[in-house]
Amino acid sequence: MLHLNLDDTVLEAAQDIDKNAINKIIEIALEQDNIKNKDIYVSIECVSKSKIRQLNKEYRNVDKETDVLSFPIFTKEELINIKFDQIELGDIVICLDVVRRQSIEYDTGMKRELLYMITHGICHLLRI
Repeated sequence: MLHLNLDDTVLEAAQDIDKNAINKIIEIALEQDNIKNKDIYVSIECVSKSKIRQLNKEYRNVDKETDVLSFPIFTKEELINIKFDQIELGDIVICLDVVRRQSIEYDTGMKRELLYMITHGICHLLRI
């Protein structure tokens, strides 16, 4: 079962996204990675441009804004061999201002761009 800690501003950013769509994306990724019959915990948080820049510099040594960062708790090998029934995968941090700018630049719309960032983030948490 998926336990999603979702920042409310994610749903507010694209009014036609609901939590079920986000859950489905994450559940498909878990299924593709053969993670079944576990309680999975994932957190998605939205931050400002200055905060994501700070995190990007601190953790990746890249001094610029970015759209999404992921902070996985486990390595791929640890995920494969994990024996616990409850797994906290980690955190996905999204900068809505950057995502909004990209949705305009790429002409994709906020819903598509935001779901893409969540998909991108979960793939990093799963080390795919």
